[in-house]
Amino acid sequence: MKNIVTAAVMSGLIAILSGAHAAENELVFGHVAGHTGVQAVTAKGLRDGILLYFDQVNARGGVNGSKLVLESIDDQYDPVKTVAAVKKLMAEPRVIALLATLGTENNDALVKSHVLDGSSFVNFGPRAATNVLEPSLETYRIRASYRDEMRAIVSQLNVAGIKNLGLVLQGDGLGKEGEQALVLEAATANIKVSTRHAYDRSAGDVTGAVTAMRASNADAIVFVGISKACADFLAQYHKQGGAMPVYAISVVDPNVVVRLSQGNGDGRGLIVAQTMPAPTRRALPLIREIHAALAATKTPPEMSYGLIEGFVVGKAAVEVLSRATVKNRDGFRNALKNLNKEIDLGGLAVNFTGGKRDGGNYVELSVIGEGGRIRN
Repeated sequence: MKNIVTAAVMSGLIAILSGAHAAENELVFGHVAGHTGVQAVTAKGLRDGILLYFDQVNARGGVNGSKLVLESIDDQYDPVKTVAAVKKLMAEPRVIALLATLGTENNDALVKSHVLDGSSFVNFGPRAATNVLEPSLETYRIRASYRDEMRAIVSQLNVAGIKNLGLVLQGDGLGKEGEQALVLEAATANIKVSTRHAYDRSAGDVTGAVTAMRASNADAIVFVGISKACADFLAQYHKQGGAMPVYAISVVDPNVVVRLSQGNGDGRGLIVAQTMPAPTRRALPLIREIHAALAATKTPPEMSYGLIEGFVVGKAAVEVLSRATVKNRDGFRNALKNLNKEIDLGGLAVNFTGGKRDGGNYVELSVIGEGGRIRN
């Protein structure tokens, strides 16, 4: 299984992986994400988390004796290639469902292509803005919504007495939904978004955003964009003397920000809304399970929020599959539709009962402290 995934990463091609024809006793899931490009670190974390859980299950004999396999395709964070990759996976009946499809614009293109419409091929646990996912009856999300995340951020801003915000947003659907969520939640606390700057999604150049925020009269900044752009923004902003607190939604992985910001402030002071429990929350059985799985791996991947999310998506998918009477895409979709209780993943629950397609609402805040240490 690991060789299959490695081949996908090294090739960088949008193609079904060579040698990936599933045997009778293999249960295959698909994963489409930008394993090259600006979201490569996040994509790797998601894939590593799924594989970490699959390896754990396979070491115990698999699912009823069948081995779990992940087919990972690099779409280079290009929405057109996302749709092409999904079509290829969907054309192979052995692929049960998609897991952790990455990117708001990518998922938006998939929904608007209508490729999944009326099928049993489920897009399970995608990482994208909620509003682009809602029209698809074949999409089931695990993450809390951006509205949930902004509610947590605004609650802290309100406690701190902050009433005037600057907003840096990615110039796409992600930024648009984040802005809408912030404005709606801010209004409930009489907080005003007075300055906005959108940066280009493809180029990722945040120089203009730094200039705009430095010139603003905002008391705090909210960043709606990806990890690399956030790290670049913080490095430039702090270098130029910026001192306002900066908040971000969970698209930003603080571990990635710390690594990219080494020597440039280490991302210190960034406050991030998280939709997964922190790696330090060992009181949760889920987090202990992940640490144990990493310890049992000869060459373990880096622990990150992305890895935790991938592990959660993989575990939830297997829990659903275990309830399916037939272990194929029809069985998987029917099992999702017929769930009559929430699924406990180890202190973190997902709930798809009653036909729900929004299974999670977990949010907590983390902050990057001195030396890049992340606190919760």
